[in-house]
Parts: sequence; structure tokens; C-alpha cells
Amino acid sequence: MASHYLKYENQLYAIEGDEVAIGRSSESDIKIINNRSVSRYHAKLIKEKQGYVIVDLKSNHGTFVNDDRVERKSLQVGDQIRFEQAEVVFTQQADTDFPTVSSTSENLQKSLAHLSSVFASSEYEEYSDLKKINCILEVQTQWGQGLSPDDAFGHILKAVLDISGAERGCIFVNGDPDFKYVSGMNAKGQIFSQTQFRSSQSGVKQVADTGEPVFMTGGIEGSLAQQESVLEMNLRAIACLPLRGISSESDRMELLGILYLDSTKPMHALSGLDKKIVLKLAGEAGHGLEKLELIRSIEERKKTEQEMAVAHEIQQRLLPQSFPEF
Repeated sequence: MASHYLKYENQLYAIEGDEVAIGRSSESDIKIINNRSVSRYHAKLIKEKQGYVIVDLKSNHGTFVNDDRVERKSLQVGDQIRFEQAEVVFTQQADTDFPTVSSTSENLQKSLAHLSSVFASSEYEEYSDLKKINCILEVQTQWGQGLSPDDAFGHILKAVLDISGAERGCIFVNGDPDFKYVSGMNAKGQIFSQTQFRSSQSGVKQVADTGEPVFMTGGIEGSLAQQESVLEMNLRAIACLPLRGISSESDRMELLGILYLDSTKPMHALSGLDKKIVLKLAGEAGHGLEKLELIRSIEERKKTEQEMAVAHEIQQRLLPQSFPEF
């Protein structure tokens, strides 16, 4: 059971682990996504010998403890924490009137523990156990080491291809209105360029329209089976998964991209647990697209600032350097 909690609106967030990230980013352990005044990576709680310390992560609107703006401060039970308009209470006792929400890091640990117990059953072979668990752990480790989104996409695609048995896979990003190719490879790990990779746009469009994943691993059915691209490429299996995250222009989870898999032969028969693992990896890809969105918005802001600086300099040169004499 958690020893401390953050009370925000009508929920209690359990504080677990040595570091707990707070912000609008989907990677945050405690997500506050309904308030634009909260930065994507706003603050974090660090567990020390004396207790928890809150550290501001150079947020746009600052972090306040009992109405005092702080960069770093030790917390006491009952402290009022404010992220501009979002007010949070640091408490030690669980309140039965509020539902308790586990942090992302705690959920991940529980998920891995659950996977380990399930994989230990006789239903799965030993090689499959180690391989599938390693796929998730490897991706998580790479993210923790600060791997760039582009490189992480390669790890994610390789893991998904191994689990699903698909021959090819790629990631599309939402370019509004069309989805654009970002990264792709085959089961042997060979990278495809945008001009080399051809996909079934019908499957991509179906996920874009419905927001729901498509799993046709044992054979393509329905209207997709009659699509020209499917027939020309002689495809026998398709899987498309939505990649969601918080865009740079919104507070809500949106469709940022699509993970696409196909094969000219049936893929592995995915169990319910296999699908959950693949969806988990798709979630990591969504985090990657979210990071790319953040990088893009920062670059656009820098470009605007540079253009404004150049314009200012030109205007300064057009002005007279000295006052005329009267």
C-alpha cells in the first residue's frame, strides 16, 4: 500500500517509487491532462531519507507550495501544491471517498509481474516466455536510456514483428489529412525507405476512421480482402493498431499515428495476452510520436524566434543611427 498520495479533483494518486513524474505527457506517472497550464513535464517527486521532495522541471507556469513558488522543496503532509490553476494536496492517508489511481510506474510493475506469472504456466513454452517479456523490458530500458524516438521505433517494430510473425511492419504519423511514413522494416531487420514500402491504405484508413485496432492474422476478411492493394501484394494477414498520445496543440489523447503489419502468409495466432503485449508496444510507439510532436513544436518556436530576431535587426538598420539636427 502506498504511504503517500496526491489528491487532485476527485481522485487520489498513489505515490510509488523513488521518482514520480507529474505532467500532461502520457509518459508521466501522474497525468494531469485536462489543464493547459500544466506543462508536459511539469514537476517530479523524489523520495529522500526525510521524505518526498518536489522539483520543478522548468515548467512554463511554475510550481507553488502553499502559494510560494519553488524550484525544489521538501513536502509535509497537508501541503497545498499548485501548478498554476491545477491544485493538488499532498496527503498521507487514503480517503475512501476518492477512488485511488495507481501511478504509471506501479501499473507497469504490476503488468510485468502478471505477465511473468502467466508465462510460467504450461500454456507457454520457455522460449516464448523469455522472448516476450524481453521485448517489453528491452523497449522500456531503451526509453530509460534516452533513446531517440527514431531509434526506438526500430526496437518497437522488431519486437512486434517477432511476436506477431509478420513479414513487414511500419509506423505512420498523422500528417492531417494523410498519414505519412516514418519508419519500416522486415522480419530480418532490414530497413525500408518510404519509396520501398507499400502498404494497404484501406487497413490504415479503417483504423483512422474508427480508432479501433484491426487484427486479421489468420486471413483477411470482409471488404479488405477485395482491395486492389491487398490482391496485388498477395497479402494473407494484416494488423493495424492506433498510436495515441497528447499532441502539441491539444490536452486530449489523439490518434498520432498507426502501427501497420502485413504478411503474405498467416501470422502467429495471437492469444488475448499476445494482443495485450502488442498493444503495449504500440503504446510505446505512441509515446515516441508524442516526443516527436514536442520536438517539432520546439523547433517551430525556435524558427519563429529566429525570424522575429532577423526582422527586428532589419528594422533597426532601416532606422536612422542618429537624430537629425534642427
